[in-house]
Amino acid sequence: MQIKNKTILKRCCCVILTLGILFGALKGLSFLVTPRDDTTKAGMYYPDGRGFYSYPQNSIDVFVIGNSDSYCGFSPMELWHNYGFTSYNSGEPEQRATQGLNMLKEILTRHKPKVVLLDLDEIFEGKNTIGNTFSDIFSYEFPIFNYHNRWKTLDLSSAFQETNYTNQKSSIKIGGQHLNSKIKAYTGQNNMKKNSSFVSIPWASKYAMDQMQKLCQENGAAFVLIDVPAAITWTGARHDAAKAYAESKGIPFLDLNTDLDSMGFSWETDTMDAGYHINVVGAAKVTNYLGEYLKQNYSLADHRSDSDYSFWNDNYQIYEQAVQKSSS
Repeated sequence: MQIKNKTILKRCCCVILTLGILFGALKGLSFLVTPRDDTTKAGMYYPDGRGFYSYPQNSIDVFVIGNSDSYCGFSPMELWHNYGFTSYNSGEPEQRATQGLNMLKEILTRHKPKVVLLDLDEIFEGKNTIGNTFSDIFSYEFPIFNYHNRWKTLDLSSAFQETNYTNQKSSIKIGGQHLNSKIKAYTGQNNMKKNSSFVSIPWASKYAMDQMQKLCQENGAAFVLIDVPAAITWTGARHDAAKAYAESKGIPFLDLNTDLDSMGFSWETDTMDAGYHINVVGAAKVTNYLGEYLKQNYSLADHRSDSDYSFWNDNYQIYEQAVQKSSS
């Protein structure tokens, strides 16, 4: 019996030692491949959504997280120009909910936001599976899984350099928004009024939102659920599911699809691709709507007369020029 117990103990020690070595190896490799700059050249994944790294630390008060709906539908420069609030659009293409959670974790390493807005189109993505959830959690803890291809171009000397964020792309200076002035009207039915069957929020998405709410509470940020206008993907059933979840958690929920008239929003003029995404004109309307909500409900500083934030005025000029260029 005593020999058997020693054998079990020995095996347990071997397992623990093996896991420890594996953990250390993954952490070490992750350290080597993690980009030291927020540029594509340095290996950063989707730099536009992570441009907040290049801004002065703790200088951005509002963040928007979501998929392409959010980075097309919210304008940090319009919010700055009209309200003086600093914001960044951290949307990513086809971002799923747990990737949004990871984005929030990244944001909190660099900034102390007052408000975090999550666009809910991403929570109904088909890729919000339990398997992808564990993959995303693992990838955040061990970046080697996200950046494993960097070994092909990795310069070991740069792997030990200090972090230095230098990305000065115009898309980052304007806050991560994707600009498109094209008009392609949506002429289909109103899916908000259409009778549709019950829709449930995937477990993976609920987990991600629960964790995001918790992180916001721990870091003194308000957590707000929104949905920017989306004629194709958003429905009355999705609205009902999102509203029920928000009410159960005590989270504010703004569904802009239900208030298009007060924004002066039109699917004839404010979409670039027949209802999938909104254009710069639509984004300005959405942003002003959200700006008024933020002004009425949160104590956000107007930094327009603050000399430390004067570069935002320069960035706004870049934004205006980019809008004109996209319109020509």
